[in-house]
Amino acid sequence: MANKQLMYSAAIFNWLIAIAFTAAPNLVYTYLLSGEPPAGQAMLYLFAGLVFVFGIGYFWAGRNFESNISIVKLGIIGKLTVFAIALITGFLGLSTMLFLAAAFVDFIYALLFIRAVRKYLG
Repeated sequence: MANKQLMYSAAIFNWLIAIAFTAAPNLVYTYLLSGEPPAGQAMLYLFAGLVFVFGIGYFWAGRNFESNISIVKLGIIGKLTVFAIALITGFLGLSTMLFLAAAFVDFIYALLFIRAVRKYLG
């Protein structure tokens, strides 16, 4: 997959996740996080906002990979962090297998980002 398509697909994935988390927080808590939503959902909205912002970064990297390589590196860290948190919360019974499956997509993107960065850096 070319860098442009990789980064654009990552942007779209992030935007869809952010929209889903914002539009249907009750479903997120029920089906992904094994529980009832708290009275205030600010943390979920904050997370969704950050996911959306990372999507903007991936879009920029799709437009000019070379100038935005640092964003791609940050994306590797972010996506691996999401996957690690999904594993930990799954182990603790705080999230569902569906959440882990969604986070596995982030893990795959992290591997693809690593490959793209390595290829670019030679």
